[in-house]
Amino acid sequence: MRADLLDLLPDPAAAAAAAVTRQRSPVPGLALAAVVFAAYIQFGPNTDARSTAVAVPRRVAVQGVTCAMLPAGIRAQESGGNYRARSSVGAAGAYQVMPGNLPAWSLEAVGRRVALAEFLGSRELQDRIARRKIGEYCARYGPRGAAAAWFSGRPELHRDYRYRGGGAASVGAYVDSVMALSRRAAR
Repeated sequence: MRADLLDLLPDPAAAAAAAVTRQRSPVPGLALAAVVFAAYIQFGPNTDARSTAVAVPRRVAVQGVTCAMLPAGIRAQESGGNYRARSSVGAAGAYQVMPGNLPAWSLEAVGRRVALAEFLGSRELQDRIARRKIGEYCARYGPRGAAAAWFSGRPELHRDYRYRGGGAASVGAYVDSVMALSRRAAR
């Protein structure tokens, strides 16, 4: 680390300790900078764009949506709840799972590879497989990041209203719609 960067933080250890203990930092605004600086020192620069989303505990609600509520919103957005839905690009079922994802996701969720025909014929399998993957994304990226990951594979784009992630809507618009549908389904 360059010595001139170290001079930017008069006492990073004290500021980091203050941030962790939620005490007032000895230098205003320094606590956050110290935590970021400490993370940089420990982990290095973040060169993986997919890791930029912050992990959010499952019980935390984002825009009034918890991880438990999210599958209903995604199902409503993707197919309107139609478990036999097929898209022009091959996405299948109520959650519009891409067939290429089905073998690995079903193995993770139910312990075996599920064929597409069996998947389309079973609401229980669709719900179980989708809930497991959505829950994994949500635990890692929070509700907005999970919806973005489901739509585009890129959780960090949850507020990007320009990027088109495989559909007609921007990722941000898709995520906003999923959040609204998740809240509606929970009522």
